[in-house]
Order: sequence, then C-alpha cells, then structure tokens
Amino acid sequence: MKQESKPRYYIGKRQYVPEESDLLCASSSDTASFGSTATRKLYRTGKGSYFLVSESQGMETRVQLMDEKQAFDFMDEHTACIDTETYDRIFGEPDRA
Repeated sequence: MKQESKPRYYIGKRQYVPEESDLLCASSSDTASFGSTATRKLYRTGKGSYFLVSESQGMETRVQLMDEKQAFDFMDEHTACIDTETYDRIFGEPDRA
C-alpha cells in the first residue's frame, strides 16, 4: 500500500515543503463559484525563503516564491490572518503603536 506523501513543490532546483515550513499567514475567501473557497498560505522555510501556496476547489494549486519585502507586504494586506505566535517566534514581537 502506498503511503500518502506530504505536498512538496519543486522550483528552481529547490524543494518547498509546507509541512516542514513555518505558516506565517493563512487567508481564505469566497470565489465567484457558489460554495467555493480559495485559500492562500504564506510560509517561511527553515533557511529563510518565503513561498505562497494558492489553492481553490477545482483549480490548479499555484506556488509563488517571494522575497522578504513581498512576504511582509502580503502580511500587511492580510493582518487578521497572521499567525502571531509564529510571527513573534521568528521575528520577535513588534513594537506597540
């Protein structure tokens, strides 16, 4: 019996594995199709690379590499979706406004 494997994405001769990366931000929204939801999850690898996994029902999964500025811009646009415990562990707790 074949064991179910975790998703891995190969880009530019590098491997990106969500289950082995830190989830920084997870956003979901309704799509134009009734009852269909799209999700976007921003990850940071142990080596400090950022990647965004976009999935929607019935559509192809897309993976986009991001630099640090793009990753922080994404989190600034989706502030309610940030995993604050993970964020604080990786970057430290930000100053209060």
